[in-house]
Amino acid sequence: MSRMTTVKRYFAALALVFLAAAALPATAEAADFRIVGSLLDTADLSESAGGGIGVAFPFGTGNWAADFAIYYFENFENHFESGNPNACTNPGCPNKVELSSFPIDLGLRYRQNPDDSGFVGGFGLSFFVVDPVHAEGDDTEGAYAMLGYETGGGWVFEFLYRDADITINNIELVGIPGVIPNDFQLDMSGYQINVGYSW
Repeated sequence: MSRMTTVKRYFAALALVFLAAAALPATAEAADFRIVGSLLDTADLSESAGGGIGVAFPFGTGNWAADFAIYYFENFENHFESGNPNACTNPGCPNKVELSSFPIDLGLRYRQNPDDSGFVGGFGLSFFVVDPVHAEGDDTEGAYAMLGYETGGGWVFEFLYRDADITINNIELVGIPGVIPNDFQLDMSGYQINVGYSW
């Protein structure tokens, strides 16, 4: 079983836990759930469409809540074109690296009006699980900040900025056996847009 297949199963398992928790009356009463479609555009990689789910646990009746979210993105690409600081010049080097990512966020969420329409914001730490195609990658930590808006009808719109760097190594050569052991640093910092529904 590939590493990404395992990651996908972890994501699916967490998603089922979220949905099961949302179906429990006691949990649904104490927490705010959301499901979103997402677009993430990073500094060194092409943009990727994905999605995620999140849950916020309010601190009493106030505006702040502990927030947890997970996302899944596929088909990020980094092309080794001329001028790229990560350019791979070894014989047999592929012209690009592809990878998938599974960000996990833990932080604080602020709702201007917990019971109606209003602005939302938040910040926290992230853990990026990454899986390159025909290469290896190191999972990494990062941070995020978010600003958005929730309607009284449950729709949620969020704009996030992420800060994270990843390391890719052991890239498989094309046409000849072997790998490139060099470390290639990729900047995963960038902007993420979420559109979804909360309840």
